[in-house]
Amino acid sequence: MIILTDEPLDPVAVTDSVRADGNGAVVTFLGTTRDNFGGKEVTRLEYEAYDVMAIKKMHEVRDSLRADYGIEDIAIAHRTGRVDVGHISLVVAVASPHRVAAFEACHEAVNRIKTIVPIWKKEWFADGSRWVACEDHEFADEAEHEHAHAERHAVAGGVRGAGSSPSPNPLPRGERAFIGAVIRFPNPSREEGFLSQAVEEMDEHGA
Repeated sequence: MIILTDEPLDPVAVTDSVRADGNGAVVTFLGTTRDNFGGKEVTRLEYEAYDVMAIKKMHEVRDSLRADYGIEDIAIAHRTGRVDVGHISLVVAVASPHRVAAFEACHEAVNRIKTIVPIWKKEWFADGSRWVACEDHEFADEAEHEHAHAERHAVAGGVRGAGSSPSPNPLPRGERAFIGAVIRFPNPSREEGFLSQAVEEMDEHGA
């Protein structure tokens, strides 16, 4: 089971999807909005995803964990949109014959999701908000993020390459306004690989 949705998540259903008579251990992780960060009151979170690439990467995470841990039964569900305090944004369920592999694979699943899946969150405080990165991609400031929403189609056209009429990308190397977000790449050398995958998916799905 791989789910990306703006609806509330059902951790029982996700957990039940990995249960089997041959599994002696079932481990479920619930990522939940807490009410504070850095001494500030958090009122809610908002998640934004590049849906097509996010689902593809969630499948890659599951497949890599299956290969690394010899576990078949792994489910991942991630929510987008507004997630209030106390509500669930991520469910990872892993089942295996023995508990050690289930615990380790579940922990590693969360790490890999945060590292490679293009889902970002916005933390809302009583006195403002800020975008927070998944570990490889970081939003620029609010003004740049809003500007990216207005410019995303022109910029996306500019990175398609042959056969297109490219428009200059207004951001420096290492940053791209793409799919409604300004993405800052801490390591610009990884930029082209990410964009080429994204463009490939856009072309495949007629975006």
